[in-house]
Amino acid sequence: MWSHSLNRDQDFLIDWKGVTFEPSSFSGRDWQWNVNSKEEAYLKILKMFEDRRTAPYSIHQIALTGASEGKAVGEWFGPNTVAQVLRKLAKYDDWSSIVFHVALDNTLVVNQVKKLCTTNKRYI
Repeated sequence: MWSHSLNRDQDFLIDWKGVTFEPSSFSGRDWQWNVNSKEEAYLKILKMFEDRRTAPYSIHQIALTGASEGKAVGEWFGPNTVAQVLRKLAKYDDWSSIVFHVALDNTLVVNQVKKLCTTNKRYI
C-alpha cells in the first residue's frame, strides 16, 4: 500500500501538468491517450515520472526526498509530507516551472504567495 500512496501523489501532479501545459493538444480533461502519440510535451511528462532514480518525480525521488521530512522509505506519507516533498522536488524541475506554496498551521502568508506568483514559475 505504501507505493500506492506515492502513485496517488504522482497522479495528482500528472493530472495538474496535463491540464495546465499550453499550448498542447493533450491539455485539458478531454484528451485521450493515443498509441501513436509523439507529442514532445507528452513524452517529456512521461519521462519526468518514469520509475528511474533520475526522473524528477519518480517514486524513487519522492521516497528519497521523504527521508528529509523524517519519513523512512516504505513509511506512509500524509498530505503535509507529500506537499513538502513535491515542493522540494519542484525546485529541480526547470522544464515545467511549477512551484508549491505549503500553508502551515492553516496560515497563508500573502506576501510569500505573491512572491512565488511574480516569478517566472507556475504556481500551485
